[in-house]
Amino acid sequence: MSLRRPRTPWRAYRRLVVGGAVGLAAAALLGFAALGTPLLEVFPFYSWILFPVEPNGKGYQVYIERVGEKWFAPPLPFNQAEGVVRNPRSVVLFRVIQRLGRACREGNEAEVVRQRGYLEAAMEPGTVYGLTAVEADPITLWKTKQPARETPLRTFFVP
Repeated sequence: MSLRRPRTPWRAYRRLVVGGAVGLAAAALLGFAALGTPLLEVFPFYSWILFPVEPNGKGYQVYIERVGEKWFAPPLPFNQAEGVVRNPRSVVLFRVIQRLGRACREGNEAEVVRQRGYLEAAMEPGTVYGLTAVEADPITLWKTKQPARETPLRTFFVP
């Protein structure tokens, strides 16, 4: 005869919930720790920086064409412009680029000027950059490493 108490479903459920919570907390901490790595990720734990880095669906991208006398051929994507632009992987600047693109598409010049002010605060004077509409299919992007379709909208100069 055993003196151990029989395991109840409630105890098993509680262990499962606590174990799941600890696992999720550990994954979140490892995701934030991944921000310190050069690729900003440690497989299979990803930081939230992945969203402004990889386009998904329809959106807008800024390409840096020139900074002062230095030309970039091909133009440098904004989110890969480390050392050229201050904080190029910023989620805030990603949203500014999306709002700038929508304002250009809608012809809202007041909003274009407003969003350019936010964006150009991260750039050096003398920078020439182009705004492009990107329609990306994640599967196509994964296979070919190229967005499905890009449509140039406008080119701007930072005075």
